[in-house]
Amino acid sequence: MNRRERIIDIKALLRCTLEKWRLLIIAGLICAAVMGGMEGYTQYKAYRKGVEAEAAQAEEAAASAGSQESASLKDQELKMMSDRLEEKNRYYSESILGKIDPANEGFASADLIISARPAQTADQAESDSEYNYIRSREFNILNFYTNAALYRTDLTEAAEALGTKAQLLGELITVTDSNKSDSMITIKVIYPTQEGAKTILDSVVGQVSDLYAEAQRTYGEHTFTIANEVSSTIVDTAMYKWSNNRAAEITALINSRKTLDKNLSSGTTTAKKAVTISKKSAVKAAVRRGAIGLLAGIFGALALVALYLIMTGVVLSGRELNRQYSLRRIACIPGRKYGSLKGPDKWVASIDSAYYNHPNRATCVQVANANLETLLGAAGRDAQVAMVGDLSDEYLEKAAAEFTKTARAAGSRVRYYAVPLSSQTPEGVEAIRRCDAAVLVAKAGRSTYKGVGDVLDTAELLGRDVAGSVVFV
Repeated sequence: MNRRERIIDIKALLRCTLEKWRLLIIAGLICAAVMGGMEGYTQYKAYRKGVEAEAAQAEEAAASAGSQESASLKDQELKMMSDRLEEKNRYYSESILGKIDPANEGFASADLIISARPAQTADQAESDSEYNYIRSREFNILNFYTNAALYRTDLTEAAEALGTKAQLLGELITVTDSNKSDSMITIKVIYPTQEGAKTILDSVVGQVSDLYAEAQRTYGEHTFTIANEVSSTIVDTAMYKWSNNRAAEITALINSRKTLDKNLSSGTTTAKKAVTISKKSAVKAAVRRGAIGLLAGIFGALALVALYLIMTGVVLSGRELNRQYSLRRIACIPGRKYGSLKGPDKWVASIDSAYYNHPNRATCVQVANANLETLLGAAGRDAQVAMVGDLSDEYLEKAAAEFTKTARAAGSRVRYYAVPLSSQTPEGVEAIRRCDAAVLVAKAGRSTYKGVGDVLDTAELLGRDVAGSVVFV
């Protein structure tokens, strides 16, 4: 009778799980190698960092030895650091770049296009040397206009219109080589407002245009065109990076001044000694982490194997199977090599060995044959027994042959027949009806409760009660 709710035999589950001890060790070794290797690499980096820090401190100490000769030199060093910080603060507070909202930035640009090619008729072709000469001239001309836009423009008038200083406008102007093949540069201006950017751009473009005659005299005939003048309000993500960099510079200077001030007040500029680790301690840490990884891998794999056995509904032992379906134990038989097992295999196999009829397989089969004769009563010695189960036909046939051979050797006329019921056939139905009794054959670790349940249901449907079970472990 099926108890419906399966009660898992912990001892049997442990045995079935530990039978995979080689797999568990492999999993542990893999985890040990991974975790130990990662820790070793981390320790190696820490060791190298400590060595480099010690070397850097030695160099710094040697370099600063001369600066510690007198208190006046120390004061000069601190004053220089403070002056640099004040200059950075003053620049950041006055800079127009610092006042630009990156999400609402004023922008204006214009393309400056030149060409040094002479007019040609349709039948004229430009040689390679002529082409290279023209490109060289155009390159020099573009450099002239680029330098003029960046360094020769007077931004005083634009600054007055915007109510600021001319020297603050220079960093708002950039010139880029937009398209080398077309001999073109792009003049770009940014400002807190679109109108301000347009004012600065107009001033720059106007003054660069006024230098056309000078460029003609210096570099020869060429055309000069201002095109694509645009102005708008844009989102400039690069400005976020600019602000962050400036803030980081000031923060670094403040921290450096605090450190220097503290060291000077204590009479030394020597930094705190770097923390280093030895090779021996690094190796020990890697070995410890590897040992933890070994245990974690073993126990993790142990849990996964156990979960797999439970989830797949595998039969774990004869004791558990008989308890689940209220079957008689005709025999619980150990594997063929049970007597020759050694080491971990022997220990694992002995965990649930108390349920075996006998440690020797042949003796177990003899006991099973005697038990069946007793169960079948007076007709037992001449009975025909159907061996049913969810195992393969080949496995059942070998079991039937082994039991029949043992019965003959004992002088018994009991005959055993393999009758798989996992898939019904007319021959199987007729065979089980001709038999006097049926015995369930299962194998721990291979048979499943689903398969065994189906076999028992089929046997009951055919009107043949199962006398008991023979479980191979």
